[in-house]
This record gives sequence, structure tokens and C-alpha cells, in this order.
Amino acid sequence: MNRLKIEKVLITGVNHNTFRCGETAEVVGTVYVTPENHERRLCFVIRFEDGYEDYVPICDAEKPPLYRLEPKIKTPLEIAMDMENDVEN
Repeated sequence: MNRLKIEKVLITGVNHNTFRCGETAEVVGTVYVTPENHERRLCFVIRFEDGYEDYVPICDAEKPPLYRLEPKIKTPLEIAMDMENDVEN
């Protein structure tokens, strides 16, 4: 039987130039955004605890000095260990 494990993705700006640096938000979707005088870009839609929504270009979110995404991508060994634990439970 196939099971899906669904986890929320959280994003935190860790650079002082990011909007609301140090505050964690939930990634709630993706959209294309075209800022004035710029090219269209794929963005995360993020929602802060107070309900405020913003957009973070995915190309920026993948740059570790700017943002931290959680949960972090697991290594194949970590995935195998999780699967083993699921079978035991």
C-alpha cells in the first residue's frame, strides 16, 4: 500500500535584507509573479502567523544565505531509516 507523508514547508528569511527577517512563514502554494519592469518568475506564496501573505521567488529561496527551508531535504539514508521505522510501527 502506498502512503503519502504530507509535511508543511516552512521558510525563514535569514539575511537582514529579506522581508521580515527571522520570522518563519508557511509555504502555502506557488504562483507566477511578474513585477513591473521584470521578467515573470515562479514564486512561493508564503503566509505568516498574522495572516499576511507574500511571495518569495523560488530562485531566491534556493540560495542558503537568504532563506532557510524546513523540513530540509533528507538524504537517501535518512529516507530509508524513516521507511524502516514506519514498518516497525
